[in-house]
Amino acid sequence: MEATNFKIIGFYLGLLVFIAVLISPQPSGLNYNGQVTLAIFILMGIWWATEALPLPITSLLPLILFPIFSVEQMGVISKEFMNKVQFLFAGGFMIAISMQKWNLHKRIALTILQFTGVKARGIIFSFMITSALLSMWVMNTSTTIMLLPIGLSVAVALTDSLKELPSKEKSNFKLSLLLGIAYASSAGGIATPIGTAPNGYLIQFVSENGTDIGFFNWMLVGLPITIILVPFIWFLLTFVLFPVRFNAPESSKNLLKKMLADLGKISREEKLVGLVFIITAFFWIFRKALIQIPVFSFLDDAVIAMMGGLSLFFLKSKKQSITLLEWSDIESKFPWGLIFLFGGGMALAYMVSSSGLAFWLAGLIPTDTSI
Repeated sequence: MEATNFKIIGFYLGLLVFIAVLISPQPSGLNYNGQVTLAIFILMGIWWATEALPLPITSLLPLILFPIFSVEQMGVISKEFMNKVQFLFAGGFMIAISMQKWNLHKRIALTILQFTGVKARGIIFSFMITSALLSMWVMNTSTTIMLLPIGLSVAVALTDSLKELPSKEKSNFKLSLLLGIAYASSAGGIATPIGTAPNGYLIQFVSENGTDIGFFNWMLVGLPITIILVPFIWFLLTFVLFPVRFNAPESSKNLLKKMLADLGKISREEKLVGLVFIITAFFWIFRKALIQIPVFSFLDDAVIAMMGGLSLFFLKSKKQSITLLEWSDIESKFPWGLIFLFGGGMALAYMVSSSGLAFWLAGLIPTDTSI
């Protein structure tokens, strides 16, 4: 089925189910607000799953649908679109954008990849480690987009230099390398609160219930999961699904060295962005200890993120006419859609809880332990 047809079907299916739930008799134990929330929940779920509309547009529906049906005022719903977790991500995005602007992320990646060995499996593992490390701090998509061209260049150079290598081995290497970069990026995103958007959903949800998950506490759980997942995915790809057994020629390492050399000497801008990143990460990781000091008692993960992000607008580049980060960079590269997507999810979660829908759904789960 073509993607366009799938979206059209999803659009009308979502509307049909939405209307059906609204006009159905009110279920026992569920009030009016809960029934409307259920209808909106299903509508958004179908439209998100089928991408009937762009994901950020679907995410904005709570702002109009809940007020239209007199379930909740827009002022209440809109607060979920700009809470402190959104600003945690916003600050992180600013730092990530500045890293990309000055090619610091590429320098970090190529520096790590210099330590790759001659075994093809080792090259794949090096790329996966690099992908996971970067995606802990930079958006998974940005990490993957940045590493894929480098990976493809290495794959082409390597396979072209090994003419006698069976085509199956060449294909397995390319598949393992490219899939490894993508999967390791997702695994790395688990390690930190800003690694990927779903982490923010959980942090915001539990914070509304009186639990604060700090940056360090998240990493205590998330980082070990990443450390376990990356080698497991590597083993699965290179030993089971797409076995890779050959050694790489020296030309593959030379290509990586050339890519790093082409970046030139590390610039003043890269050093400053790196310094901001290190200081921000330090405050994130040690916030729990730092807030015991009176002068740092105001610290919050979102405050730290915004301090790091906004500082980039004040630090001058080598060309004194511009700063490390400018508003034009935000206009062109800031993922506003992700902020809307995050807000829509949080608004929906808030209404599912406050309308009583969550308790009603929980009541549908069988509790007979004798089964």
